[in-house]
Parts: sequence; structure tokens; C-alpha cells
Amino acid sequence: MPRVLRAISGVSAKILRRGRSLDREPTLREAVRICQRLVRARTDAPQDFSPELALLETLDTLVLWASDEGLRRDLIAICSEAWSLPVQVGLVLMSERSPPVSDLGDVVQIGRSRIQRNLKQRVVAGSRKLAMTKHTARTLERIAGCVSVGESVLLNGETGTGKTATLQELARLANKKLVVVNMSRQSDIGDLIGGFRPFEIAAVLPVLVKRFEEAFCKHLSRKKNARFLDALHKSARSLKQCGRALRLIRGAIQAMPATVRSSNSDAALEWSRISKLAAKLEKLMPRMDTSSVSDTKLEEEPEANPPPRKRQRSNPQIGKDAASVEQARRAAITDFPDEKKKGRHISFEYLDGVLVSALRAGDWVLLDEINLAPVEVLDHLVSLLDHRSLTIPNEEGETVHAAEGFTLFAAMNPPTDFGKRPLAKEIRSRVAEFFIEDIENKDDIALLVSHRLFGVDVSEKHARRLSTSETRLAQDIAEFYLAVRGLTKDGTIDDASGKCARFSLRTLSIMLSHAANLYKHMTSSAQGERRAAFEGALLAFSTPLPRSARHFVEKLALQHLMHQTHRSKKRTAGPFQGNATSERFILVHRRWIPN
Repeated sequence: MPRVLRAISGVSAKILRRGRSLDREPTLREAVRICQRLVRARTDAPQDFSPELALLETLDTLVLWASDEGLRRDLIAICSEAWSLPVQVGLVLMSERSPPVSDLGDVVQIGRSRIQRNLKQRVVAGSRKLAMTKHTARTLERIAGCVSVGESVLLNGETGTGKTATLQELARLANKKLVVVNMSRQSDIGDLIGGFRPFEIAAVLPVLVKRFEEAFCKHLSRKKNARFLDALHKSARSLKQCGRALRLIRGAIQAMPATVRSSNSDAALEWSRISKLAAKLEKLMPRMDTSSVSDTKLEEEPEANPPPRKRQRSNPQIGKDAASVEQARRAAITDFPDEKKKGRHISFEYLDGVLVSALRAGDWVLLDEINLAPVEVLDHLVSLLDHRSLTIPNEEGETVHAAEGFTLFAAMNPPTDFGKRPLAKEIRSRVAEFFIEDIENKDDIALLVSHRLFGVDVSEKHARRLSTSETRLAQDIAEFYLAVRGLTKDGTIDDASGKCARFSLRTLSIMLSHAANLYKHMTSSAQGERRAAFEGALLAFSTPLPRSARHFVEKLALQHLMHQTHRSKKRTAGPFQGNATSERFILVHRRWIPN
């Protein structure tokens, strides 16, 4: 505890001396979080507990929110000194480690962090979509550590740095459902928490009948129960007989053996949802006479030629009194005569929002661009972050507590551009904040290129080995990407709006996706890889720039990807040579366009 307090006091003094409004001053909450992490680490693996591990937990809590590289180095030095470790140890732990990722069945181990896999739902199919670079592995380890101790997470970083993709990869590893909500100034609290919505029986009943029929026919014969299903469909077509349709569904569910309804977890969940929806419709049924409808005689049908009803005459006395006319007009507005004429019966019911639904189900929620949300939306999040519960404005004023496994994530861009405001301190002080910076390590970028361009993740044990030409091309693309980013940092190239251009991993991913698709049409594999990468570079990096700045990107692309320098006689690439024909493609400015 004294070392923790020493680190917090040193960091707090440094922040106060800087006097920046966007800096995050540590409070007692940070001290409690560090102590909880250390106790958990000592309890789970006492043999692995060390000063280096304690320093990592301290850095995750006190340092990794900082976006300024100089400030981050100073804070690392303060925390390293508090744990009696050299500053170089802290720098290596922050930038050089590569935590291994292991799937242990019911547990996912990412470095020093362990999270439970969700075994209640069906395992999410699909291979890894994110290249497991050192930078990505460290970020996953930090976020997983927050999830394991029940902390909410805020990811702060520029567009295209992989904030959402990292969370999606962690959700895939943990087999958790991640609900992404894009926030804006028009976001309404009703979208998150819920509110009263129109609930039209005529629109919901056909959906219920369809779901019931699909689940029913999975276990029972459609041919033997054709008479029952036909009666159900006939009842569902008429709103006057919707009560009969609901009673048929309820009776069939009650008569069905329990072993059929609970044959597996998916079937039990589906039958539970059908029963709840049917019960909800029965509560919202309009009061009308359904006594003439029999539950047991399914073969009964309405009369073919029912006797005509007598036309009711309007009351001629209404027009004599002005007050009566106004009263009749108000009554007509209240009773919705147009809706009744159409045979529609609309009720209002409280429906949960996406956040409350995730609270009940124990899912993960990502609030993207949270700093753009209105103040009233952020005020409701304070209660959720403090007590892990929300009070919803339904009829009962219910308080919904977070189910096991629920975690709240948030993401935002730094408030350094027009229209972007800083996040309220009431929210920042209640979450674990990490600044996600761009990848600058050449080896990490080359690994990403190998994954996206060649479909090979060299971090996996059983992945195929890259050829010499593929390895060299991946290194050249990484050098090209760093060279282009160097032009943007020193202000050499501007975008179309006159501001300093910015390229990120998203731009590199667009380049690699285009190059991979283009390579499929190459006739010569020896020259095709580099030419496809060259075309992808022009598409992703050169096209968004004005004409006056495009030659900088093309020069770097020729130098790094085509190995042409200013001394070469051939300064530009010729027409794209692929398996294209004049009947299928048209050559336009060195590019083949589908005809």
C-alpha cells in the first residue's frame, strides 16, 4: 500500500504542475483499483507475483490514459521508482512485451489476464480477423484485465487505430455478444434505457405464428398436424379471432411434452421466447366478445354468408348544440375512429433499450463516440458505473441489475478537432482509460501486412511460412507506410480541405484489401504481387489527396514497392497486365475497368 500511495502522489504532483485541462488526475478510486488488481493477482497465481507484475498493474491504472509521449515517459519513471525498479524496465514492459494468447477451453489466457469464456451460447464461428501483433496483444491483455475485475473501459484514440476491432476480437475470443451503439448529439436516452412504444397486435401476431410454426415443425410432424396448423393460420388472419389463435398456441405449448420443448438449450430458449410473446399479446388483447370461438373444435369456420348488420343512424340532435358537437369531436379524436375502421388495435408497452437488454442478458456494450452524447444520457451512465444497475421508467419503476458477465465499453476520438468535446470528468474518473496509439513498429506492421495480404498469421504456431519474396514485400510495404506517415507528421502533404493529411491502419487495410483482390487477376505471380500492392497504395493513399500532393505518394510507392528510384529511366508503371480481355474490361489510365 505505501508503494501504491507513493506512485499516486508522484503522478498527481506531475499532473498538477502541468496544469492541462485534459489531463486525468488520480483519485482514491485509482488507489482502490490498483489494490484490487494486486490482491487478485496474488490470489490467482501467488508464484507469479513479482514487482514487475505490480508495476504493470500500476501503469495500466495511472499512465496509459496519457496521449503525450513525453508525459507518458515521465509517469512511467515515477511509477517505476515507486516500485524500486529501473526506468528502462518500465519502458520495456510498456512497448516490447508480446503477451501470448491461449485458449484453455472455458478460460482465455492473455498474458497475465484471464477471462471466462461464455459457454451458454453457441460458439462464434470464424477464424481470427485481427492480426495478433505485439501492440494488439498488449491492448487485449489490458482490456481483459479490466473485464476480469469488473471495470468499465474507455478507449481513446484517433480514427482507424483499431479500437472497435480490438474489442470485437476480444468478444470473439470470449464468445461474448458485443452490442455496438453509435452515439451522437441526437442520441436519446430512450434508445439506451427504453420507453413506451406502440405495440400493434395485428402486426405482431403473424410474426408470433410464424415463429411458433417453425419451432413446432422441428419436433412434430407437419403432415399429421395439418388441420391444427390450418386452423391456427385462419384464426391469425382475422383480428376478431386473434384470441382463438393465442389460445391454440398456449394449448399446444402446454400439451407438448417437456422433453420436446427442452431437447436442447436453443430449443428451450426459443419456446420460452414464444411463450412470453404470446402472454404479452394476451395482456394487450382488446376487450371484445370471443365467447363464440371454440378452443377445441378446430374444424369450425365462420359462416359463409353472415347476416348483414343494420346500419346505425347518426344522432340528429348532436348538431343542435355547439357543446355537444365539440364533445363529439373530442370523443372521436380519443377513440381513433380511423384506426378502428381499419381494424387496428394499438396498445403502448414499455420496451427495453439496447443497454437495458444487454444488462439483463449479460452482454457487452460498446458506446462509440461517447463524448458526443448529450448530458442527460451521460448522467444515467453515472448510476450504472457506480452501482451496476439502472432504474427504468416503466410501470413498476423497476431497477435492473447487471447480469453476470456484463461489461460496458466506450470509445472516443481525442477532443482536438472541431466539433469534438472532452468527456465529462464524472465519467472518466469511473472507468479505466487507455489511449490507443498508432502502430509504429515496423515488425508489427509487416505482420499485419502478411495477415491481410497473404492470409498468413505468422504469430500462430501452425501457420505456413512466407516465401522470401512475400517476406520482402511485407517489409517494403511497412517501410512505405512509415514513410508516408512521416510526410504527414512534418506537414509535407495536406488533404483536400487544406489540413494536414492523416493516414492510419484503416488506410493501410484498404490498400491491402484492394491489392489482395487485384492479385487474383494477375497473370504473372512474380511481378503481380508488387504491382497489386502499388495499385492498392495509389488507391488508398493517393486518391484522397489533391493533385498537387499525389506525386509525393506515387514517388514513395515507386521507390519502396516497385524498386524504382529517381535515377531509373522508367519513372512510372505501365498498364496493368492481368488476365483481362477487351470484351470484359476497358483500359482507362493504366487501369482495367469492367465493361
